[in-house]
Amino acid sequence: MMGSPKPDPGCTEHIHPGCTERLLDQVRIIPWERDAQTHQFSYIGRQAVGILGYPIEEWKAPDFWTRHLYSADRDRVLASCAQHGKQNDNFTLEYRMMTSNGHPIWFLDNVTVTRKDGRPVLLSGFMVDISEQKQTEAEKLRLLNDLEVKNAYLNAIIENCPAAITVLTGPDLIYTMVNPAAQALSPERLLLGRKFREAWPERATQVDELMLERVYRTGEPYHAREVLVNIAKTPDEPPSARYVTADCVPLPARNGEPKSTLFMYIDDTWEVLARRQLVTLAETAQRQAAELSAILENMVDGVIVCDTKEVISLANPTALAILGAKSMPDAKYSLRNLLDELKIRHLDGQPLALGNLPWSKALRGETVKVEDVMIKLPGQDRTEYLRTNAAPIRDNAGAIIGAVSIARDITDFVEVDQIKDQFIQYAAHELKTPLTILQLNAQVLPKVTHNLSSQAEKILANINDGAIRIDRIVQNLLDVTQLYMSRFWITKENFEL
Repeated sequence: MMGSPKPDPGCTEHIHPGCTERLLDQVRIIPWERDAQTHQFSYIGRQAVGILGYPIEEWKAPDFWTRHLYSADRDRVLASCAQHGKQNDNFTLEYRMMTSNGHPIWFLDNVTVTRKDGRPVLLSGFMVDISEQKQTEAEKLRLLNDLEVKNAYLNAIIENCPAAITVLTGPDLIYTMVNPAAQALSPERLLLGRKFREAWPERATQVDELMLERVYRTGEPYHAREVLVNIAKTPDEPPSARYVTADCVPLPARNGEPKSTLFMYIDDTWEVLARRQLVTLAETAQRQAAELSAILENMVDGVIVCDTKEVISLANPTALAILGAKSMPDAKYSLRNLLDELKIRHLDGQPLALGNLPWSKALRGETVKVEDVMIKLPGQDRTEYLRTNAAPIRDNAGAIIGAVSIARDITDFVEVDQIKDQFIQYAAHELKTPLTILQLNAQVLPKVTHNLSSQAEKILANINDGAIRIDRIVQNLLDVTQLYMSRFWITKENFEL
């Protein structure tokens, strides 16, 4: 068993045993002594009770130490202890032991070997609780790992970032970091390790170097958006105009190193030109839309557009007038409702089926040219006549996305034609009566009159022939009129060939 520490004969004072115990309590150190072969404790300091929670009597039980070693450390510790016991008089071990409530505690065990006849017979030492140190080391390791991961992320971002990122160090503005995007802007220039003035001699007096020097000197960041600069890939090539967005910020000095400046910039030339082109296209589109709107507003023909669900989506003022609507919301109905509301019919008066509407045909991919229909607006007795054309509307892939129809009101023309036909029919009937009388007289006069000269008979014959020709012309005119008005009937008759 370990005894009380003996005073050094060369010292005038020595530490009282009570002070040693208090010191061991404060630093969480457990003195111990055990058999070198069985590892059974012969002595254990009272600090073990407060640290691990087991009473002193349990510590002195056989195999207590080996049984309470952390399972993952047991084989390693026993093998190391046996090896050191044979070779060394003093050694240290790091391992974990389980507390009475099931939690592991780290110990640094300083071991001294007592030998007899060269064989280890007794081990003694101090078990120092290093759990807090291990936790600190684990936290430090975790932080280092996190830092490595973040650095890897940062490096990956910098390497693959489309923006040019550079770091210029010291008042001479030496390139100490250049990412691939920065080097790609001038692939034939060597940047890394060179001064800005040496890498870009043609720009040494331009605003770039002055801006970098000001940021380095004052520590104030610089931001510029879509600035026009001239960049040449090599000093020998003529520069080309580029638009860049640049950010320049100071970096703090580290470990006595000179200050650095972070210079980031991205080539916005494509975006700027594309945006300008987009603005130009938008202005052109707006102008064309205004022109198209003016054309639609002033067209004498009605323009009606419907979607694939057969719902009217656009109608110009002429079309609204034809539909009897005052505004587009009033005209937002389907083709089926349009068919029912306007009572659309063929010119012969027969109802028009939904599938035969010009819009319906166009939605099926057909192109309708010159189809005349009759409509009657609600609340009006007058029949109106429309001449329609229709075609499908297709997208870039060729799919039908709607239909457009042009409708012209031809009511006045139809009514004029009807008046003309009625006049022709009336005139033809009126002409037939005097022609019949003329023809009859020309045929009867030679029979009732005797001794007519040959010249008189010839004149009467000519009158008769002329009357027959005029009658034939009038009859043909009546037939054509009847045919145009759909009142012409063909009668079948048998005759000899």
